[in-house]
Amino acid sequence: MANIPWVRTRAALCAASAFAVVSAANASLPQRTFVATTGSDSAPSCSIAAPCRSFATALAKTADGGEIVVLDSGGYGPVTIGQSVAIVAPAGVYAGVSVPPAADGVVINGLGVKVILHGLAVNGQGGNNGINFVQGARLSVENAAVTNMAANGILHAASGGDLVVTDSLLRDNAQHGLLAFAAGKTVVARTRAEKNGWSGIAIAYGARAAISDATIVHNGQSGIVAAADGGLTTTLDVERTLLGDNAFDGINLNSQTAASVLSVTVRRSTVVRNGLNGITVGSNSATTLATIADSVITDNLVDGVRSTGPGARAHVTANTLSWNGIAGLHQIDAGVMVTRNNNGIEWNGTGVPAVGTIDLVDPY
Repeated sequence: MANIPWVRTRAALCAASAFAVVSAANASLPQRTFVATTGSDSAPSCSIAAPCRSFATALAKTADGGEIVVLDSGGYGPVTIGQSVAIVAPAGVYAGVSVPPAADGVVINGLGVKVILHGLAVNGQGGNNGINFVQGARLSVENAAVTNMAANGILHAASGGDLVVTDSLLRDNAQHGLLAFAAGKTVVARTRAEKNGWSGIAIAYGARAAISDATIVHNGQSGIVAAADGGLTTTLDVERTLLGDNAFDGINLNSQTAASVLSVTVRRSTVVRNGLNGITVGSNSATTLATIADSVITDNLVDGVRSTGPGARAHVTANTLSWNGIAGLHQIDAGVMVTRNNNGIEWNGTGVPAVGTIDLVDPY
């Protein structure tokens, strides 16, 4: 497995945003404002009768905890959010954010803020991250499309902040569709991550993530990458998710440094036709614990499930592992593979792995 360039990604985050953080509006401002392609940023209050033209101007005229409503289809520009707010594009309305070079599309950077982004289409025109969650209590991204960014579609770096992404598309971003590396929660549901240059979704540095009912396909490296580093514990739960046709692994799990722990469950998922292994459970001087159950892991180029490196432990139960290039289960380099003798393992390649062509009974 090629090393994932976490350090480079984190360094890119440190570049200051080109936009000033918008301070919380005072109580005299309206709770609801409007934007439209026919609007003007000189409108005094961004009312429905006299809407503003851009998100940034409307935000400055919206009370803390209020909402900005998009009236018609068009582009409304990048915005940096430092207050609680909802930006809402109703069904059938295209609310675009074009992101120029050296900028991010939507930046959330306010202590304790709660932000909802509903129905936005964030498109990179040389820009870095589509949505950058720098600081805040909670960010909800709903029915969004984040595409063509030079770095990540969504970047979650808000320590202690919760990110929820539902019913969205993350496509054609040069690095990750979504990268979460803060000690906060990330929930991804009913979302498609495809054709991103690195991974569809990446989790690291003490993040806690849950992915369900997602489609993660055709990415340039692995579908999902999860890493534990810096002595932190990273957790990941994957359920009812399709991971297919990714260039490296369907799921790549790797704990990186001493005292770091990566704890993962994969359940009721399909992992198919990936360029290396279906699921790699790896460890480098740390601990990776993976429970893989009730899943179909088939037609991957090398192994169905590979446990590799001291500290790697895969508990594999009630899965179907077939048509993988070398082995359904492959235990190498001091990795541990534990099963209950209840996996269906058949029609895998003729290569003979060190261990793992048949179930191994739990020795504990």
